[in-house]
Amino acid sequence: MAEKPILPSDSKLSPYLQGNLDSLCSVYAVINALRWTLADHPLSAKGEHWRILFAELNDYAVKELGLLSLSSQGMGLNGMIWLLRTAQQHMAEAHAITFKTYRPFALRRPESSTCVIGEIKEHLHSPGTAVITAVYGKLNHWCVIKGINEKHAILFDSDRLYQTPLTIFQLTAHSNSASHSSRAQTGSILLLSMDKTTACKNIMQHS
Repeated sequence: MAEKPILPSDSKLSPYLQGNLDSLCSVYAVINALRWTLADHPLSAKGEHWRILFAELNDYAVKELGLLSLSSQGMGLNGMIWLLRTAQQHMAEAHAITFKTYRPFALRRPESSTCVIGEIKEHLHSPGTAVITAVYGKLNHWCVIKGINEKHAILFDSDRLYQTPLTIFQLTAHSNSASHSSRAQTGSILLLSMDKTTACKNIMQHS
């Protein structure tokens, strides 16, 4: 029997957590990011529908991308882009909800860390949004960002992290490796947003 979703209004929305010995943070990041953009939608609740997507993403990574060592070595940017496309297609076909993704620094280098933080903060100002970014160094992890305050990026993360210092956005040329052991790769920052029109139609169909 499929697990009945628990609505966010009944239980505080919490991220799916990965195991201590796996490197599947990319797959968890996609699912947690989708769930956060859907925070006010019944589908955001934990349930069988996310297990189905989890299995589909794993199968795609192994069978289509050939990432046989995914669970032990993780995934790079190109793999993450394909995972997101697969997840977008699944959500459109299975739940009639569409998502948009955008890499703000895919073709341009930010002038400063303030520029990076400002881009993320502006994106997250709107509801139905989330940010996925790769952090390399000591952390070496795909993170989901749900908010920005004066000193920290607030996370909705699979690695039991609640926040990370904004110093992770310090650009390489200006960073001090001794004081900044983890750094976000600006080219790997992905902005995710939900098509609110399709989401509203979906809610009406299930009400």
